[in-house]
Amino acid sequence: MKDLWKAVEHNRFAFGVPMVLLVMALAVTSCEPRANSIMEPGETVSAAELQIEVVQVEADFEAKMQAADIGAAEIERKRLKRAKIIGVIGGVATAAAQGAVNPATGIAAGIQLLTLGIAGGVVADNRRKDKIIKAKTAKKA
Repeated sequence: MKDLWKAVEHNRFAFGVPMVLLVMALAVTSCEPRANSIMEPGETVSAAELQIEVVQVEADFEAKMQAADIGAAEIERKRLKRAKIIGVIGGVATAAAQGAVNPATGIAAGIQLLTLGIAGGVVADNRRKDKIIKAKTAKKA
């Protein structure tokens, strides 16, 4: 044993450098690289876990963009309905200012406003019913 130690001591760099390189190689190859998590701040994830998080974030983004598009379409539909009602009321007001209001135009304007109101009520009622049906089917599933 003393002879072995004497040989190592005499050739310390010939033994030491390969040992240090072996330890470094093991450290580099055995440790999986990690990155900060997108979804859980403060945690680290592997490359495969990061890819899963990226897919989830993209799916969430797509769902939110679809909801935003639906919301924008809803706002536009309501804006057009409001403009139509204002147009009918404005037409009646203009006719009244010109002195051209007679029972026929008053009845026609009233029918138009009543029709718009009924159509809006039917749409709102159908949306409410759809939500109830979806809630009941979700409970059964």
